[in-house]
Amino acid sequence: MSTELKELQQIAQRLDVYMHEHGNSVALVTAAEAIAEELDNRDVTVTRVQITLQVDVKHKTMLDTETIYEEALSHACYTNDLVTDIFTLEENIDVDPDFNVDLS
Repeated sequence: MSTELKELQQIAQRLDVYMHEHGNSVALVTAAEAIAEELDNRDVTVTRVQITLQVDVKHKTMLDTETIYEEALSHACYTNDLVTDIFTLEENIDVDPDFNVDLS
């Protein structure tokens, strides 16, 4: 977890304690909501997933393996129903992601 995220969580906890002890105001509730939204936006992780494909390729016998592989990969990238298996290899890994999933 990043330092900024930990600090933001600490601020949220202190604000919650303050609001519990001293009461709420519109400004405090707005601040708490903004912090909660920011925490939600920053609460991300990187997970490594393996996708297994199976593709049958009709080809000329003279084509080499590399060409067949490249054509099969190109075809698989544009056809979603070729995925035969998908599973998680690692969770919470510290690498730059290949792509992001945005659920908002």
